[in-house]
Amino acid sequence: MLYIALSSDIDGAAHHGHGNVTGSPSGSAGHCQTSSCHGGNSSLNVVQLQVTDTATTLPITTYNALQTYLVTLTGDATAVTTALPGFGFQASAVLGNHTQAGTFVIPSTLTGSIHTYPCGATTVVEHSLVLSPTATGSNKYSISFYWTAPPPASDSVTFFAMLNAVNRDGGSSGDHPNAAPHVTIYENPATTTCGTPTGLTDSAVTPTSVRLSWNAVVGAVGYKVQYRLVATSSWTSATATANSTTISGLSAASEYEFGVQTICSGSPSLFAATNDTVTTAAVNGVQIVTGSATGLSVYPNPALNNPTISYNLPSAETVSIAVFDATGRKVEQFANNEFQASGAHQYQSGITAPGLYIVQLISGSTYSLHRFVKL
Repeated sequence: MLYIALSSDIDGAAHHGHGNVTGSPSGSAGHCQTSSCHGGNSSLNVVQLQVTDTATTLPITTYNALQTYLVTLTGDATAVTTALPGFGFQASAVLGNHTQAGTFVIPSTLTGSIHTYPCGATTVVEHSLVLSPTATGSNKYSISFYWTAPPPASDSVTFFAMLNAVNRDGGSSGDHPNAAPHVTIYENPATTTCGTPTGLTDSAVTPTSVRLSWNAVVGAVGYKVQYRLVATSSWTSATATANSTTISGLSAASEYEFGVQTICSGSPSLFAATNDTVTTAAVNGVQIVTGSATGLSVYPNPALNNPTISYNLPSAETVSIAVFDATGRKVEQFANNEFQASGAHQYQSGITAPGLYIVQLISGSTYSLHRFVKL
């Protein structure tokens, strides 16, 4: 909820020691009837508050999380026969739990005229000096400032106001403070986009599972995790209620790519810009290495014609070597648990379809992968 009041304390009610006088449920009275301040509200001063979209300039009844809006407070004391050549104000933004909602932003043209001030669980915005009417002798008043809405899934926001038109005689009599009808706006879930998760990391990697963690997102009601074998096109999805989860059922000694997305009351977020890549542990102590570490290579790469797959064995080993396409389907098998002598070995691939392929070499205690592109 957002609450606004006006006071003619020359440097602001809160700054002058009168605290929050906006009438918000955080404990203020909702009028200026305090010691060394002013009397009760005056119906001769008609006060209105309006919140508008900065792009369309139209009044709003719903807000988008984290979007900035214009708050305008006006007063009309023309029913008062005496001149009231000044006014002051105070505003607070309060959620349903009586804490601060969003952030006040002071226009650059008013930095010397209004300021923000901490006031318990809220931060008020108020005048720094006595402000002038819209026109000399008019007894009409207006002040505008910006308000940035809170994060997704916060609460409704209610605006309250009091405007105090003052005669500037140095005393508190003859002034006309009054409250404006309150205005409540509600979060628009249809246009609220969740924040994108950050800090995606992995831990507790086993042959068939991995633990994923990421930074919690404000307003999240859950998360969607997607994963796939590297260089494949199909994703598998899982859900999580907190900012960590364990993904099971993975293939041993395989390289996986993971991403995470926030689910909130509005539109889901984008997936994290940087996915986490994990190689699952191997079974029976098989060592995972890169292709270059075992001499596994494909030449030429990219290959217009049939590429040659080469590797070196430091000692005689039982070897399995195969090629998989981007979907994980095995398309070639050159050796399957075949005992081979130490030294250089090579095969020529007969693949004709263009695409991305992965060569998988298992030799003794070593597991190697190498990607190549067929043009």
